[in-house]
Amino acid sequence: LKGGASLLRRKLKVLRKRDVCGGLEGGAGRPSEAMRLPSPTKVMVVLVILGVVGVYEWLTPAPGVREKNLHDLEHGAFTRDTEGQKRLREVDGRVNMGMAAEDLHLQPHDGDKRPVRIHTGGIPDGYFPIDLNTHMEDPEVQLCRLDIESYTRDPSKMPMFKDVLRRSNCQGEHVLTKRMSDLRAMDEVIAPTGFVFHESRCGSTLTANLLASDPLNLVYSESNPPATVALHCEHCSEAQQIEYLQTTVRAMGNSHRHRRLFFKFQSANTPLIELYAKAFPEVPWIYVYRDPVEILASHLKGGKSNRGAPCLRKRYDQDIKALLVSKGQSPSATEAYCAAYLAHLNTGALKALRTHGSRGLPVRYDDIPHTLLDKVFPRHFGYTPSNDVKSLMMEQMSKYSKDRGGNKQWNAMGDSEEKQNRATQAMKDAASSVLGDSTNELNDFRTKYLARLASGTDNAAANTNDAKGREVLDAVHHKAAQSKDDETKAAKVGEHKDRSRRRLTPARIPPPGEYVAPEEPILDKDGEYIPLAHRSGGSDPSGGPDGRGIFEEANKKYLAYPTLVPLVDIIEEWPPDEPDIPDIPGIEHGSLEVFDYLNLTQRARADLLRYNEVPFKMYNVPSIDRTVKKWKSDQYLLERFGTEMQRVTSSTSNHFMYFRKRRGAHQPPGYKPPTGTAMMPFSDWLDKAKKAEDNEVDTPHFYLQLNSVGSKKWILDDITDFQPKPNFFIADPKGNRGINCRFGSRGIIAEAHYDGGRNMVTMLRGAKRYILLPPSECKLLYLYPKQHPEGRHAKGDWSKLDLETYPEIAKARATEVVLKAGEVLYIPSYWFHYIISTTVTAQCNSRSGNAVRGRDIMTDCGFYAG
Repeated sequence: LKGGASLLRRKLKVLRKRDVCGGLEGGAGRPSEAMRLPSPTKVMVVLVILGVVGVYEWLTPAPGVREKNLHDLEHGAFTRDTEGQKRLREVDGRVNMGMAAEDLHLQPHDGDKRPVRIHTGGIPDGYFPIDLNTHMEDPEVQLCRLDIESYTRDPSKMPMFKDVLRRSNCQGEHVLTKRMSDLRAMDEVIAPTGFVFHESRCGSTLTANLLASDPLNLVYSESNPPATVALHCEHCSEAQQIEYLQTTVRAMGNSHRHRRLFFKFQSANTPLIELYAKAFPEVPWIYVYRDPVEILASHLKGGKSNRGAPCLRKRYDQDIKALLVSKGQSPSATEAYCAAYLAHLNTGALKALRTHGSRGLPVRYDDIPHTLLDKVFPRHFGYTPSNDVKSLMMEQMSKYSKDRGGNKQWNAMGDSEEKQNRATQAMKDAASSVLGDSTNELNDFRTKYLARLASGTDNAAANTNDAKGREVLDAVHHKAAQSKDDETKAAKVGEHKDRSRRRLTPARIPPPGEYVAPEEPILDKDGEYIPLAHRSGGSDPSGGPDGRGIFEEANKKYLAYPTLVPLVDIIEEWPPDEPDIPDIPGIEHGSLEVFDYLNLTQRARADLLRYNEVPFKMYNVPSIDRTVKKWKSDQYLLERFGTEMQRVTSSTSNHFMYFRKRRGAHQPPGYKPPTGTAMMPFSDWLDKAKKAEDNEVDTPHFYLQLNSVGSKKWILDDITDFQPKPNFFIADPKGNRGINCRFGSRGIIAEAHYDGGRNMVTMLRGAKRYILLPPSECKLLYLYPKQHPEGRHAKGDWSKLDLETYPEIAKARATEVVLKAGEVLYIPSYWFHYIISTTVTAQCNSRSGNAVRGRDIMTDCGFYAG
């Protein structure tokens, strides 16, 4: 009855707002004829009906919802604030910046009806950081309104941060772009309550799902921003990383709806626990791990299905190989290498646990759920779930933690038994010889801590957030530290060695003034940098304005290409059909040098690389940044394209192979084009692209390709630096053929091929992954011949490499890079590129003449378009 009355009051409030029972909008303070108050009898009838309906709705909820209704009513979760929502929609002059007025996290848990605040720095309540660009001196931050409530209703359907992002439509105008300095000004945010680190495939996602079942917990499961700072800020000092982590994590608590803030980090963060501990010394953390045999069986499925297993994504790591050699194991053995990688993670956790004053606690897979709910949550995190919330948590225990709506039933004990039975003898041997020692030490930590905690107190006083609980934990850690005295002494305060071992040579992201070009940058009378290709009396080594050049005669050699590694390793480490960017240190830049366009010294270095036909990446280009702000708006693009029908390339899968119709003998008998075409307005394509976020790879995909001609000439006005005029990006204006743009959706793959022209590529929306190979790899790639409809393209499907049919490809060497909105990639002439869209993307490129470097190799390979 209490619930029905509460609901009745809220419905009456809505009626009053909508003037159902009367209003004074007729003017001059008098109700209009149509708005007169109904008779008391009618009012009573309406009240009785609403009361009956309200009580019926309350007493007959959907299965499993009643407890949540009780909890939400108790804490005012049904409150709405139309004025606050209106203010939020007006931020930056936008009409619609995301979801409707269902964002409960915009409201305080106590039911306070204050309007949505705009923090200092222009960030509204309920906007959370989703991505960072740490290249800039004041890093750029993207924020979005996240559909936290859908995640809370059933975390197993949206178990990862990337799932919440897709559900929240964090694209285009729904994204708010700010700077790190804006985040520092935020106030009244939630401080982090606890962190979850893990061994991978060990129950950590289930742990996060349990925490997220409480509507008052704000939980991030493997979110991008902290990992970007810890794993991918290559040029940052440790002090910068700590400050960026503190600011970013604090901003991710931008909710008045929640009381607590938890993070489950990617397993790649485990070796960096000490960095997180320095940034948040008072925040307790747990490390989730599992029986060695079971975790190996979870990672390794056998045969080709092992490709992309998280434990095999660092096959290049010399430290892991050295560990295997020290244990008499072969680094080439899949099971042993996987076990060594997991031991590497355990070692990182143990190192942090041995530190005196550590706030860490090992949690074993079989501690889920009861030890978590009864001991770890209340005594370590200082969070005691209510009985209603525990019921919601136990519902998660019957579901597969990464089910994503598949309704897969799951049982923890049955899962362990299944993995023990499936494990091969090689897995069992590797578990014992390679992974056993670190697991045993974690078990010792766990046993001692839980025993001391139980003997010390059995209530919240044992919480590590209070003095007594802290003493208990410190005693355990101090004893462990003494037993490892030599190793502890080696870990000096402030030391942060070996943050990340990369498969590729670290990308160069130079601080200002680090690079010294062959000569000081030459500027024109307006202070603009003059590129080498456009200087009076100079010649372009890669062809010059006439496409020929004399550099080879004058200089005899070029600058070296970036470091290359086996193509097979790149593909196995990050399978092409898995478009989401993995948390592998250095993977976003590979071995390419990265430059700030506004820094003239760095621009001169980039110009030298372009002059020598070496790929690089660049950011902070003002004209590109302006276009990114325009193109992230759906409305802007819809207005530009209008209702004109567009010729869209269609495919029955996510793979797209360019082809050109041939005649006569050049057209193979019975040839079937790999793709088709469809006509639709841009609005239809955009709708299909957004719906494709969750598509399987073998479902229809649509790719929009166009050029800046005819009705698309407006593209030339939007991307001024790509116009056919002499500038840094256009080496040969006479060889320019306009701007080509490609609009794709998540997972689309453009098959491996080369282009003859120098290619400047910019990403204006979303992100794409480029696998790059120099011309020297031509004969290893099994290209279709020049006159074939698919000439210049590789035959094999790189997402399912067939080394029996194409054995030479195993010798090919490559690098890779992720290109994000606002960045520019230089792809030299004749360089092969294989492209994967990670989300809805808009990418444009402009070519300018052909290069000399690599031309002889391509001629020898049977190709050359001079």
